[in-house]
This record gives sequence, structure tokens and C-alpha cells, in this order.
Amino acid sequence: MDNSTSLQEDRKERKDNYFVWLFKQLHGWPVQNYMLWFFAFGFQLAILIQNKITTLTVITFIGTLLGTLCVLAINATKAINGWLGLISAACFIYAGLAAKNYLSIFSKICLPFSPFSRQRAACIISPGYRQHRSRPKFTKAAAVSSPHSFRTALRPE
Repeated sequence: MDNSTSLQEDRKERKDNYFVWLFKQLHGWPVQNYMLWFFAFGFQLAILIQNKITTLTVITFIGTLLGTLCVLAINATKAINGWLGLISAACFIYAGLAAKNYLSIFSKICLPFSPFSRQRAACIISPGYRQHRSRPKFTKAAAVSSPHSFRTALRPE
């Protein structure tokens, strides 16, 4: 009985503080993710300041950084990847409109409806979507028994 009360309080807290919960999704990532994002930030910033800065270049810069952050959030199994991906796609749709690249716009609009991104929509709607899931742990197995392969197979525990 006490356990169900604490679960209800936890759900209520997540509903009341959804944006705080989203911001907390940016913490606790592997160090490699932070390093990769700061590298991407520096690289994109160098490209941005080399040319004339316009509204289009700033929006493309933001879309690129949010897209990188989205991929890293997927790697860190954080649910904020859905919002990051949608905002990044909106930035690239704007850039595609400016460049009259309609196929790019079509791909950004159709991607959320593909079977691969249904989990992204669930991550946006439900803060507790990934709370019960954990990353599978892999262990090294014996080398693949092909004479042309030097790869090591990975097996889930």
C-alpha cells in the first residue's frame, strides 16, 4: 500500500515538473558524449564565424547542434532525444525552405511517421517511458569463426 502511494507521488511530481525533468535528462551522460558534443560545438562555431552570419546560418547552426545532441541523447538512453530531434528537424525544414530543397523538407516531415521513430514519440509524451528500461550489457565472446573476419562477436548477458 505504501509503495503504490510513493509511485503516485512520483508520477504527480513528474507531471508537475515536466520541464525540470527534461532538463535533468541532460545530466549523467558518459564523458565521451560531452566531449563529442563540445568538439561538434567548436567545429560548427568555427564554420559559423568564418562566413557572413545571417538568420539562416544561425538557425542551421542551432539545428546541427541540437541534432548532434539528439544522437548523443539516444546513445545515453535519455528521453529528451525526442524533443531535440523535433526542434532540430524544424530548423532543417526552415533551412530547406530557404534553399528550396523540398526533398529534404519531405524527409524531415515524413521521418517522425516512420516505424523507426515511434519510440521517439513515446519518449516525448511520457516522461516515465524509459524509466523501467535499462541498457543491455554486452560481453566479449569468442572471435567470429570466419577466416576473413577479425571481428569479435558481442553477446548480451
